[in-house]
Amino acid sequence: MRDIKIKQLLEHDWQFAKSIRLLALQQNPDVFLSSYDEESQYEDSVWKNQLKITDGATFGLFDDNQIIGITGVFTWRGDASGKTAILSMSFIDSAYRGKGYSRLLYDARIAWAKQQDSFDKLRVSHREGNEASRMANQSFGFELKKQEMIDWPDGTRGFEYNYELKI
Repeated sequence: MRDIKIKQLLEHDWQFAKSIRLLALQQNPDVFLSSYDEESQYEDSVWKNQLKITDGATFGLFDDNQIIGITGVFTWRGDASGKTAILSMSFIDSAYRGKGYSRLLYDARIAWAKQQDSFDKLRVSHREGNEASRMANQSFGFELKKQEMIDWPDGTRGFEYNYELKI
């Protein structure tokens, strides 16, 4: 039986974060708001600094000591009150999908946001056609708030669906 665990990544875990994030951008370039070409150029200090922030958390999903997924939760800059957290960069290696591990990603982020005692809602979004993301956020009770047409890093234009959950 696999020993799948999730843990918050800290500055000393930067190589785990870098490796899985770049894998995510390679395996699924069509679902993220960034690109492999952009992030592969980051200096090591950028990866370290991303894990030092105090207004968010990055979590790694591990099979024993091998990182197989990543996710994050951060204060959403689109809410001037600072009371909304945004869920981001969720990814599970294709070899591990369809096994219910996304629940661990959602549980970790929601628990972290509630522990901060400063957020009253969570926000998450996905690209049109990303049914796995839609089904996952729906299973946690997120409600569709809006859809908007945006330009994606892969050069296409398509809808982004935005959801919220009161906590």
